[in-house]
Amino acid sequence: MALAVCMLFDDRADRALRALWDRLEDLGVATLRSHTHGRHVPHLSYAVVRDGSLGPLETRAAVAALPDEGPIDLNFDGLGTFRRGGSWLVPAVTADLAHRQGRVAAAVYDVLPLHARAVRAAVIESGAGESWPLPNLP
Repeated sequence: MALAVCMLFDDRADRALRALWDRLEDLGVATLRSHTHGRHVPHLSYAVVRDGSLGPLETRAAVAALPDEGPIDLNFDGLGTFRRGGSWLVPAVTADLAHRQGRVAAAVYDVLPLHARAVRAAVIESGAGESWPLPNLP
């Protein structure tokens, strides 16, 4: 069983996201509307526990001590796809969003499930797929 600590949206955004799911499904693009049990709600996952190491009560307890930081405004600027064909909206990651997600993930995980090392950087022109290395950064 996978458990996710999720950020849920206000009614206006929830309706808009469900309408977007409907439009994408009508075009043949899989969304959470048709995924698995069909009872998914629009959300942004703070953290996902896939290995069964925490149950619902333990997951709630792990984040219970975190402070209430109030609502957060988000902008979704892109569309991504999962390997199996589902789609998801990509939020612009603000310092506030990164801070909140980091705190929740730290409370739920000892170590995030994916370790990555950034070893280089480049200027990338995504329209043509060209890139120019930036040797002074990762």
